Formats: sequence, C-alpha cells, structure tokens
Amino acid sequence: MNKNRFYIIIIIGLLIFNGIFVFFITQKGPRKGLRKSPKEIISKRLNFREDQNAQYEELIHMHRSKTVELTNAIKESRNALYNTMSINGSMQLHDSIINNITNSQAELELLNISHFQDIKSLCEPSQLDDFNALSRDLAKLFDKHGEHPHLKK
Repeated sequence: MNKNRFYIIIIIGLLIFNGIFVFFITQKGPRKGLRKSPKEIISKRLNFREDQNAQYEELIHMHRSKTVELTNAIKESRNALYNTMSINGSMQLHDSIINNITNSQAELELLNISHFQDIKSLCEPSQLDDFNALSRDLAKLFDKHGEHPHLKK
C-alpha cells in the first residue's frame, strides 16, 4: 500500500467520523419519548389503574393551575424587587418584597406536599410501599437538571 492510498483512507475515515459527530452535535436535548414525564413515571411506579389515572389527571390539573398562580406571583414580586433598585433608602421596601417572595415560595412548597398527599390518598394499601419508595425520589424526579429515577423500578 503506498502512502497516497493510506492518506486517502485516513481522510475518508476522518470525514465519515466528522459527519457522524456533526450529526449528533446538532441534535438538541433528549429525544421526545425517550425521557418520560414525571406524570408518566409516577403513574407507572405506583401501578395506577385507569380509574386512578383519571383521578390523578384531575389532581394534576388543579395543582398546575394553583402552581401557575403562585409562580406568577413570585415572578411579579421579583420584578417589583428589581424595579425598586433605583429608589434610594428602599431597604424596607426590599425586605417587604423579599418576605412576599419567601411566603409565596413556602406556599408553593406546601402546595406540592399537599399534592403528593392527595396522590397518596389515591393509592390502595398494596400501592403504599411503592408510594413510599417514590417519595424518596421526588426531589430528583422534578429536578430539571438531574437524572430521573424512573429506571429504578
């Protein structure tokens, strides 16, 4: 094999490798369908029946509407906080707005706890062990940057 043929094979190999590399780089984020939603993971891990899934859907709808309200209130308070930065002597106003944000965030966490208690109430006694196992993974399940624990079961 002469040098030219060797170099041509190497160049073709590198071009193929680069083409494959560019293809994978241009694909953004996880593919739809590969990463399950928390709703699907919870339903599967708790082995919900169809009637339980229907009730679960209702709980989710109510929870989301309340969550959106609180999240919007937090955003509005943050905007108000940053808009007051130009006001001299506004430390008392800042503290008041920060207390509003803190209270809204605490209310949001209590809402989440209540939501999961409602989900627990949907469970049959035979599903409670699964719920208890799931409850240890809830923080990871809703962490946008973490790994979903859906493969555990």
